[in-house]
Formats: sequence, C-alpha cells, structure tokens
Amino acid sequence: MNDIKNNSYYSVIEFYSISMSKALVIIDCQNGFMPEGESPVIDMPEAVKNIKKVLNGWNDLVIFTKYLYKRSPNPIIDINPKLCPPNSISSEIVDELRPFIERKNALIIEKFSYSGFEGTGLEAILKKSKIHEIFLAGVTTDCCVLSTAFDAYDKRIAVRVIKECVASADAHVNEVVLKIIKDSLESDFVISMDDIITNNESD
Repeated sequence: MNDIKNNSYYSVIEFYSISMSKALVIIDCQNGFMPEGESPVIDMPEAVKNIKKVLNGWNDLVIFTKYLYKRSPNPIIDINPKLCPPNSISSEIVDELRPFIERKNALIIEKFSYSGFEGTGLEAILKKSKIHEIFLAGVTTDCCVLSTAFDAYDKRIAVRVIKECVASADAHVNEVVLKIIKDSLESDFVISMDDIITNNESD
C-alpha cells in the first residue's frame, strides 16, 4: 500500500513522476461515514459498490483521500471529534475498497478539511504526473466532493463527478448538489459510471 502520511504532504510529488492521462480521486470512503458510523451516509454502500465497478477497469492513477479529525483552534467550526480520529477504525478505508489501495497505481493522502486540495499536496501530485483531468467519487457530495470539485475548477483542472459513485446523508440533497455542479460549472461535469466503464473497455 502506498500510504502517504506523516510527512510534509508536499514531498509526495516525488511518489509519482510517471505520466498518466487522468486520475480517479476517491474521497473519504471510510468506516466513519458508513451507515453504522459516526456520520452515517445511508447510500454509501451503493456508492462503494459502484466505485468498485469503476476501479475494476481503471488503469490510471487512483488517489484515496482520508479525512482525519484535527482539533480546530476555533470551537465554532470544530468538527465532531469522534469522526475519524487518527489511528481509529472510524478513519480506515472501508473493507470493500482496501484491495484496491494495494495496487501500484494507488496512493492515499490524508486531509483535515473538506477539500481534497487543502493542505494535501494533491495539486502538486497531479502536476508532477501531468494530469489535467480528474474523476471524483466518494462522500459526501454536499461537502467534500463539492468542495474538491470547485477547487479543481478554480485550479483549471478538468473535473468530472461520477453520479452513481457519490452519496450524501440525504438523497434529495445529493441530487440537488449534482444539479448545482452542472449549473454552476459545466453540464458535462456530472457523468455516468457507464461512460467510464465503456471508455476503459475501449482503451
């Protein structure tokens, strides 16, 4: 497993110097967000099942983000300390996806806020690998997926959200946020996993 942790986060750019055309960024698929977890997302098991289908045919870079609780100096914005504290079962990637993090084209980056770009070195990794297009999956659509999508857009990185591979605590909210991404960014920024699987089969 290529677990990038306990480092400056910016030194990870040395991990991937090979060129790939795209990256699949799987956001916070951790035990703490499963239906029995501290911040339950009821539809997460279905999203995970679909992520596995995409991963089975994916040969480019895969980046798992892993949220970890870090106490905020501002108690007003402090997130639930029971959700994904370091070295906890809550913080671990779900069992269904663990075989995929053992692959040579996969790595894990730790994060302490909503966006996958904030303080993680993700942008540097993408630049080092000459990747200009990312595909987003994971949870939650209304928080970390949305924040990562907007940050990618601001950084001039083409971003696609795989609609069957994301989930929120509320299914209606999930659909509303996908519409926001379509309306605020581009309509083709929300895609079906069938498009990904078909493209992978034709490569």
